[in-house]
Amino acid sequence: QTGIVKTEYYSEFYITSLLYNKPIEDVVDNLFYGIGIFSITFPPSVKTIGNYAFYESDIHNIDWYDNITSIGEHSFYANGSSTTLPTYITNFPILKLPSSLQTIGKYAFSNYKGYAKFLLPDGVLNIGVGGFENTKITEFVIPYGITKVENSTFSDCYKLKTIIIPNSVTEIGKYAFENCALKTVNIPNSVTNIEKDAFSNCSNLTNIKCEAITAPTLGIDAFYNVGSNGTLYYPQGSDYSIWLNALSEYGWTGAPY
Repeated sequence: QTGIVKTEYYSEFYITSLLYNKPIEDVVDNLFYGIGIFSITFPPSVKTIGNYAFYESDIHNIDWYDNITSIGEHSFYANGSSTTLPTYITNFPILKLPSSLQTIGKYAFSNYKGYAKFLLPDGVLNIGVGGFENTKITEFVIPYGITKVENSTFSDCYKLKTIIIPNSVTEIGKYAFENCALKTVNIPNSVTNIEKDAFSNCSNLTNIKCEAITAPTLGIDAFYNVGSNGTLYYPQGSDYSIWLNALSEYGWTGAPY
């Protein structure tokens, strides 16, 4: 159930708190699929946002309360792409996700062109495949509690220069950071496996620090086409020969610390 604040070619919507005198807790799947909306406001009663709920809806402004626990797959896919906005819409650069949030579905914010920064709470335990793929983000802090950076989570984030990976992460998936602008990456000692093409085509990447005593296993082309003449830092006495062999074609050297 929605209330229309303003109607033009695109509209500003708010979701009402009650439907038939009952609180609205779930935004159902496909509710606004492909419908042009510039701004959406959720009431405090909403707890879940369904799959494809705002798929290609062109939302630039999201206003919500700290009660939402789950954002479904493809829910905000390909939003925020319009370059000309009505005067009553403010295009905010940062989106703070609800402090209650636990799950972000696959491709939930993929191809989102509005927000340049997403602030996630520590309670998030899962970010699905391609969750922030091909967005405008320049930096990102992965919440502590995430155990795997899923496949393609940040692939094609061409402006992403800084990533913070917590020591709860044990695995970095396929294409997780492919085609990013990363210059430096710190891989915590909790990581045991880095899958194929995880950092491929990160052509600015010239500094990697890995904290694990036992070198994480590497998938094929995990560091394909990274920057030239970089440095791999790893614990003194550890065997990182497989890593150095993979990086040697780009002129990298090892620096035990």
